[in-house]
Amino acid sequence: MYNYSSIGQRDALVSPNINLEEGADYNLYFSYAHQNRNIGSYDDSLIVQISTDCGVNFQRVFAKGGDQLETTDTLDLNFEPSHPSHWRNETIDLAQYVPNANTLIVKFTSVNGKQNNLYLDNVFVSTPDEFSITNNLENQFSLFPNPASKTITLLLNTSNNETKTFDLIDLSGRVLESKTVLNEQTINWDLSSLEAGYYIINMKSSDGNSSHSFIKK
Repeated sequence: MYNYSSIGQRDALVSPNINLEEGADYNLYFSYAHQNRNIGSYDDSLIVQISTDCGVNFQRVFAKGGDQLETTDTLDLNFEPSHPSHWRNETIDLAQYVPNANTLIVKFTSVNGKQNNLYLDNVFVSTPDEFSITNNLENQFSLFPNPASKTITLLLNTSNNETKTFDLIDLSGRVLESKTVLNEQTINWDLSSLEAGYYIINMKSSDGNSSHSFIKK
C-alpha cells in the first residue's frame, strides 16, 4: 500500500462458498508479507473474517496492524518479498467458529495506512490431514524472485527420476507455455513476453499436482 494514497481505504478479497464436511475439523491457513515503515500516524492492517451464513454475518478470526503485522525489518520503501524469510505463515483453528456449518466464506480486508505493500498467498481451508498432503506437494518446488520482471527461477526439491511438466497459467486458466524436464533441479523461465499481472505455475508429476503463484511486474 506504499503507492496507495487513500488513508483508511478498505479493500476486501472474498472467497466463494466453501463446502465443509460434517464432523470434520477445519483450519484456515494463509501466508502474508509486510514491512512497516513506521512513518506518520496511521498503520496498515489486515483483518480476516469468516461467515457461515452465505455472507450475511461475519466473525473476525484474525487482526493485526503496524509492527504486529510486520514480517521483516528490511527498509525497502516499496517492499517486495524476495526471500522465504519475508513471509509469515498463519494457522487458525476454525472449530469454535464453524461447529455445525455446512459452508464457509473467508474475507480478507486490508486497511490502508500508507506504510508499505501487503502480500497474501497460500490460502487454504482444510483439515490438518488434507493440508499435510497439500503442503508436501507444495514443497516439491519453489520459485523466486516474486514479484519477478524478466525471468523467474524454479528450484525443484525432488530427487526422483521422473518426467515433470510445468504449465504457466494466467488468471483465466489459459496455459500460456509448458516445459517438460527430467532430472533437472533448476529451471529459468523467461517472462519478457508476459504482461504485468498475476500468474500461476503448476507442476504435474506422478505424486500429484503442485502450484505456486507469482506477480509479473
